[in-house]
Amino acid sequence: MKVLIPTDLSPTATSGLKYALSFLNNYKGGSIHVLHVVEKESMRGEAQDRLDALCALNHANHTTITSHITVGNFEEEIGAFAITHACNLVIMATKGVHGIQKLIGSRALKIISESTTPFIVTQREVHDDEVLDRIAVPITLEREDKKILSTVAAIAAPLKAAVLLIYEDKTDEFLAATISRNLNFAKSYLRQRGVQTQAIDVGHDLSFDEAIIKYAAAHQCDLIATVNHHNDGILNLFGAHFDQNILENGAHIPVLTVDARNHEHVNDIFMTTR
Repeated sequence: MKVLIPTDLSPTATSGLKYALSFLNNYKGGSIHVLHVVEKESMRGEAQDRLDALCALNHANHTTITSHITVGNFEEEIGAFAITHACNLVIMATKGVHGIQKLIGSRALKIISESTTPFIVTQREVHDDEVLDRIAVPITLEREDKKILSTVAAIAAPLKAAVLLIYEDKTDEFLAATISRNLNFAKSYLRQRGVQTQAIDVGHDLSFDEAIIKYAAAHQCDLIATVNHHNDGILNLFGAHFDQNILENGAHIPVLTVDARNHEHVNDIFMTTR
């Protein structure tokens, strides 16, 4: 597995590298590309020295770490680098969202919106012996959300990690049938790939994003996996900040997200056909 770690060389961003090392240790190896973006060519030399020192301090067995410096825009360079170097995953650390950023979207959400490569966003420090045992996956009304399942299966199957399929049952007969179809599809897809699954109805006492986070925290989930919907689809049903609330959850659970725009020809009442 090839993982990209964007870093601004801050203590927060450094925790993303630590998470990646722990993550790949579960897979008995892989490669890490650590990327720092500078605004001007004249800044490259000093940045390269700091980046090389960071990578040297975080050496791990079975994992190759390579440092890279590019010149340009931080948000745009990450997605382009991931494609050019055929990275399977981007792991990025964030401090969360504060104040006015809640109104305009966090930097993490903007960066993810520029990338077609799956992302894991983490807000916390990582323990060396950390193991990925449980993954929470929201099941919604949208066909595009099935896209997350292939990435979840690829992560969960080698580790024998359990996947908890979280859904909110509907009183409307049509919506309930849609949830049921998507839930059954997810169960079948994951079980065929050797992944243990369990379906959880979180009820209606909280908003769906709050219920997902609460359940995942209470059951010690190591990852929440969802789709980045941008401004379409599920946002119309569950609220304009659904994606952001999941990504920057108060329980500090890492979040795996996949770009919904890669799913073509989505046909349902909640999203325009592309």
